[in-house]
Amino acid sequence: MSTLVAATGSPLMSPRPFTHPLGFELNMPELYDSTMYPQEMLPNDRTAARELREELSSRDMGWLLSPAVLGGGREFKVARFMRFSEYDVDGCISRLVDYAIFRHLWQLGSLTIKDVRDDILTYQYFFLPEDQRFHSGDRVLCLHLAYPDGVPAFERIFKAFLYTAEAVDNEMAESFTQCGYIVSFRGYKIKSYTGRYERTVIHLVEHLYPCRASVSFAMHAPLFIRLLYKIASSYIPPHLRRCVVIVSPTADLSSIIDPGDLPTMFGGASRYTAQDFVADREAVDPPDAPPHTVHPALGDAMRGIGAPADLKDDSRVILRAKGHKRITTGRWKHYIIILTQHGLLYYKNEQATVPNNGILLCRAEVVSTPSHVVQGNRKRVVAVHSDDRVYEFSFKTKGIANEWRHRLEECIAKSRAAIMSELCALAETES
Repeated sequence: MSTLVAATGSPLMSPRPFTHPLGFELNMPELYDSTMYPQEMLPNDRTAARELREELSSRDMGWLLSPAVLGGGREFKVARFMRFSEYDVDGCISRLVDYAIFRHLWQLGSLTIKDVRDDILTYQYFFLPEDQRFHSGDRVLCLHLAYPDGVPAFERIFKAFLYTAEAVDNEMAESFTQCGYIVSFRGYKIKSYTGRYERTVIHLVEHLYPCRASVSFAMHAPLFIRLLYKIASSYIPPHLRRCVVIVSPTADLSSIIDPGDLPTMFGGASRYTAQDFVADREAVDPPDAPPHTVHPALGDAMRGIGAPADLKDDSRVILRAKGHKRITTGRWKHYIIILTQHGLLYYKNEQATVPNNGILLCRAEVVSTPSHVVQGNRKRVVAVHSDDRVYEFSFKTKGIANEWRHRLEECIAKSRAAIMSELCALAETES
């Protein structure tokens, strides 16, 4: 029987055949080889880090590498972002800035277990103790994607996932150890699929915690999950596509992780649960931390600033218009579109109190109208790039579109400058 060579150097026995979500059998040793990064610091990593520091110094951006801005494990974190950027310094700086802004908006430095305790227990998100790993040397993060009380608000479920991802990343800060996921879909209903949460998590794992993801297993997946995967795979990056393994209900994971370490909800014998995880985290998280709040700009983008019908004379509204929006070549949908100091919000109708979604201006840029837009309509369309996606907004006339394009560019520049100034001040406060 073939073996998998673990990151620790010990052999890992190949399991019974696993299948790719598209149906074909997988060669597990080859799969691990294709998803594992070097687990030691390489000469290229050190050379690139030195070039990065020199470039940041020349731009007067040395504050970007402050632990207050970047979090723990600076040396290894920079190396992971460099590897993900293929050692392109400019590309790495762009990604580090995006990551720093993300951390600041979500205020990750102050997020503790007490802020997500109830959701961790309800939705069964937790990672196993450090000594309970995949045989490959990966840390293991467990998720149960089933919502007993209906699909929760985006902020709740994403913050629960974000806490586990950030906490395990902090525990592995001084290493290149990768993280594998075991996801149970038992009880998952097709109406639970939102698209927004799934896309955001994919972006988070691939771009904000780069080079961390390794082989991951989806268990108890109904047929529609495989069909959804075929749809979703269009926006899943190649590396993550290689990581995903959807296993049959009778699949044996004992050659991947010891049955004694595998929680019972995944067919193992371990009695470690989300309750144990919460107790472990309560022992290390500061008990007297104030309640967590996100940055006001993020709060407005997620929760809105009120119903459009009530905002006609609101000083926070810079522009408002009726228009249509789509993502790339998707279907056009009608929205009430509102531009604020920090966000581009779009509401289903005048009475909606919460926007369908929002684009954070500090993480966006106005781009050229894509070539697939019909020539006669191109002058009425404004395209905005954010989180690796292009959002297209169509307005009634060319004049309205031009005004939106101009004001968007102004607001994006001001919002980004304000957030960058806050990050710089944060680094100076620490020093």
